[in-house]
Amino acid sequence: MPKPFLRRCLFYYLKFPENATLKQIIQSHFKTEITRLSEAAIQKFGELRELRNWQKIPGTSEFLDWLRMLERDQQGNQSTAEALADTPTANLPHLETLVKTQQDHDALSKTRIPD
Repeated sequence: MPKPFLRRCLFYYLKFPENATLKQIIQSHFKTEITRLSEAAIQKFGELRELRNWQKIPGTSEFLDWLRMLERDQQGNQSTAEALADTPTANLPHLETLVKTQQDHDALSKTRIPD
């Protein structure tokens, strides 16, 4: 965005929600109780956010999109809480919903464990 525009903007820097708050967000967003898959997703998402210096660190919106994809897979028996918990962070399913820049994608790809 142009600098003259940015000078007129107010910026708020919000701390990323704690796990308990993330659970409340999930319950509010999906209108459901916290599942084992949701618990495993919260854990893995936390690990992913701590991995490295991000160009664009995934936020709550990306997390909710990712969880929606995982829930959809679970309905088709392709994703379970146990499988997710055992998956190395760089090999998580649907990383494209979490990783938004080519630089971040390339950095994660280097740590990916071959299937």
